[in-house]
Amino acid sequence: MRCGTLKSIEDALDQLPEDLDEAFEGAINQIKNRHGFKRDLARHVLTWVVHAKDDLTVKQIEDSFAFHQSNGDSWQDSLPRKHSPVSVCAGLVVEDLDKGTLRLVHESVKRRLEGGPIIYKNADVEIAKTCLSCLLAKDSGASFDTPLLEYASVHWTHHLPDGQTVDPQMETRIRDFFLSTTKLVRAFKVIPDVPSRKLDGMTGLHAAVYYNLKTWAKTLIKSKVHVNAQCSDNQTALHWAATLGRRRLTEYLMRKGANPNLSDATGDTPIHKCLSGPALSNLDIVKFLVQGGARLDLKGAKGLTPLSTAIRYGPTSVAKLLIKNQGDLNAEIIMPGWTSLRELLYHGHDMVDGFRKSPKATRRSSADGWRPLRRAIDDHVHHLMQFILNRGVDLNRPTTQNWLPLAYAVSTGQAKMVQRLLDRTPNPADVNLRDPLSGMSLLCLALQYKKNHIARQLIKSGSDLNGTNNAGQTPLIQAVKSADRDLVWLLFKKGAQPNTLDNEGKSALHHAIEGGNKDIVWLLVTKRGGVGVQTGVIQSCFDLALEKSEFSIAWLLHEHGANINATDKSEKTALHSACIRGSLPQIRFLLDMGANINSRDAESSTPLHDSVVSGREEVVGLLASRAPHPKGLDEQDGKSNTALILATIKKNRAMVDSLLHHGASCDVQDQGGLTALHRAANQGFNDGLRALVAKAGNVNLADKKGYTALHHAVNSEEADADTVDILCTGKIDLDILQEDGYSPRGLAVALGKDAFARQLLGYERRASATHRTGNVGSRERRRAA
Repeated sequence: MRCGTLKSIEDALDQLPEDLDEAFEGAINQIKNRHGFKRDLARHVLTWVVHAKDDLTVKQIEDSFAFHQSNGDSWQDSLPRKHSPVSVCAGLVVEDLDKGTLRLVHESVKRRLEGGPIIYKNADVEIAKTCLSCLLAKDSGASFDTPLLEYASVHWTHHLPDGQTVDPQMETRIRDFFLSTTKLVRAFKVIPDVPSRKLDGMTGLHAAVYYNLKTWAKTLIKSKVHVNAQCSDNQTALHWAATLGRRRLTEYLMRKGANPNLSDATGDTPIHKCLSGPALSNLDIVKFLVQGGARLDLKGAKGLTPLSTAIRYGPTSVAKLLIKNQGDLNAEIIMPGWTSLRELLYHGHDMVDGFRKSPKATRRSSADGWRPLRRAIDDHVHHLMQFILNRGVDLNRPTTQNWLPLAYAVSTGQAKMVQRLLDRTPNPADVNLRDPLSGMSLLCLALQYKKNHIARQLIKSGSDLNGTNNAGQTPLIQAVKSADRDLVWLLFKKGAQPNTLDNEGKSALHHAIEGGNKDIVWLLVTKRGGVGVQTGVIQSCFDLALEKSEFSIAWLLHEHGANINATDKSEKTALHSACIRGSLPQIRFLLDMGANINSRDAESSTPLHDSVVSGREEVVGLLASRAPHPKGLDEQDGKSNTALILATIKKNRAMVDSLLHHGASCDVQDQGGLTALHRAANQGFNDGLRALVAKAGNVNLADKKGYTALHHAVNSEEADADTVDILCTGKIDLDILQEDGYSPRGLAVALGKDAFARQLLGYERRASATHRTGNVGSRERRRAA
């Protein structure tokens, strides 16, 4: 079978039995029997392919051969020119065309080569020396370009013999490398994961830390390399040790005087670097740094102190260590106003709350690890809180920024945390402390933030029930405003005062009525378990209920002591107010409940008077229809005005008709002797005058100056001929004289109102003719008799 391709060779070799190592004997013997350059190149290629820590390219292998042959001097002259690394290996090495790297044709070849004469005897040592040759090669500017530099920089220490003393040649090379800043910077610039990108000024001590070579760190410090030397970004070897998790080197550097509080260019100290590293290795490093005097209050690149970082992001063990080494647990070490407890409460809640709101946290499946992450966050906060509480932190001392633990837990709704703070023994959080920021009691604070479940906790823990918020509202008022019936009952049952008024003069009952919470109103008014609602509160609430047309509530309040005829500062009753508002349902309710329809206010006005003055036509009709007796419609106010007089003054025909219909008198006179008829004539209110004339008992009634309605019409600037006609057709006496001796026509002449004078003269003549006709008829009737 011909095996002309790589795939066919591999397939064939895979079918060979494992004990047939002699299958490669021919190829190995072929290499053994060669001499000179080809043999040397083949041995070198196979040594590196077998022992390299990473896959190598053809170019890297060729460069390594050149450095090995030349020890770094003019290494380009030693590059293989005619023969490729693959061709000289007699088929034992192939090139992976996908990766561009070299590998053995089959893994069984490695077993056959190891221990044989082809591979270098001390292969790793030789590779390490070659790498060092590469690292120490003279830099001739742009011409120093070898892909081997990255491999040499990363892996040369991986080829050092474990626990064995290196030979003088290698030791010299290592020393030269560590003491050459130029060579170090060149090497580290090609390493992918160095702790710093600004390497100028780095020392061999930085490199020894990176390569984790404690022995060389000791050697370099003895050689007067400064333990606190800094790169151009101000990072020391201790920064690197903390970043890379070098526990033993951290301890050694600290013993040799490394300063743990030096900040790099971003502001990070070594402990900041450590806290951003792997959790498994940083606890011991943090211990060394803290024991060596690392400060916990220095802010790093992210604006966080080490203590704050550990509390926020963990690990829990490190956070505990830092808290334990804090000294005064109540000290504001994070920043002004921020203690460890505040940091934990604030950011612990922030982490949990943020996770809860995350869309990923709502996934039902835990395959992505979200549930374990949530549990880890909860556990972190729980354990740290217990640790801080057990160490005796003062829960009742506000910070300089007036932050109080219990107040914060209450305002953010952390029910479990509130209970932990209240249950801490000894020295629990004081449930009756006031929030230093708002001045409110904690119970008021809970209700202010609508954390009613927290409020229940505080009540059961003995909170003061009668404190107030900034609006003067008690917890009972706040509970009423939130419409939480069960909470209202709990407060009421525990003895909350229902009669306290807030800054607006409102009680809990007022707010219940305003909110339309009938259940709570009934609870406050009828329950006997707590303090009763005072009569004054009941009365004012009755007015409020009526104003809102909550008649069932108004009835309830009336049944519990509200006086339906009680008066306000103006001595107005609820009926007065309802009439002014013009609310027919309210008026009917009050009348049905027995309100006094003729009650008088401070100006002696009845509800009917107020209705007329307010222009409430329907209300006037309702009140007039419900008057016990028609004389009730003629009640006079403080100025002796009846409702009919006021309606006439307002020129409101509908109200005039309604009052007349229900028996209001047209002849009642005010303090000047004026009747509604006088007013209508004086105002030229002809529409209403007709109705009044028709109902008037005495159209000739004179006021205190002797003026009849006709005199007023003549004297008025508003009356017209129609006014005079309406009066004159109503059996008016044209000859009545007023106080100055004028009849209506005489007054018109005196006032120069010729039209009225002629109009009245006509009525007088008709009256005289009628009178004469009447007299002649009388004489004839007597003669006939």
